Amino acid sequence: MLRDFRGVHTSEDRPVDPDLTLRGEPTDHDLPPALPRLRTLETWLVLTLDRVRQQIATTERREQERQRGEQARPATPDWILKGGLNRDSPPVAVHVGGCHMAGKRWRGVPRDVALRALSEGIEACGHCPA
Repeated sequence: MLRDFRGVHTSEDRPVDPDLTLRGEPTDHDLPPALPRLRTLETWLVLTLDRVRQQIATTERREQERQRGEQARPATPDWILKGGLNRDSPPVAVHVGGCHMAGKRWRGVPRDVALRALSEGIEACGHCPA
């Protein structure tokens, strides 16, 4: 085997068509000639294809779980009472449902409960869209 100026393997009895190799189309010179090498390449390709198929199945399963989770997610409450530092402390603020400033200690409440909390002096969130 000889190499031409582009690094493509050539043989004196079987010249390589430069137009085919430059376009990336397969030629007879793309694969090794020895059977053991071809079997090794075949094994590697089968294993790689199995890994790709497993990853596709895992990704599809995750996407289905994500879609089920979105469908099962409860609706955002209209009003939120943000709780204090412990379970027994009174609410700290009243938020509109979905407010990014509500934090993690909140519970959804109906409108009349939110209005009552505001009338009792609990602060309204300054970040909530009015």
